[in-house]
Amino acid sequence: MPCALIIEDDETTALEIQTELLTHGFTVNWIAEGRQGLAQALNGSYDVITMDRMLPELDGLSIVQQL
Repeated sequence: MPCALIIEDDETTALEIQTELLTHGFTVNWIAEGRQGLAQALNGSYDVITMDRMLPELDGLSIVQQL
């Protein structure tokens, strides 16, 4: 089963993305903060990662650069 990580601080947006991914057979993990999201992305095994551009503590572009 494919696995997705959502890094999104807006709960409504995260739930909409999660719902869509679940309907396509993904297992989904959701993190609402940039630094935790980066740690999860580095330590997990994900087929896809979606993230917000503006996140608390570490923005999305910084996460992409570090990945």
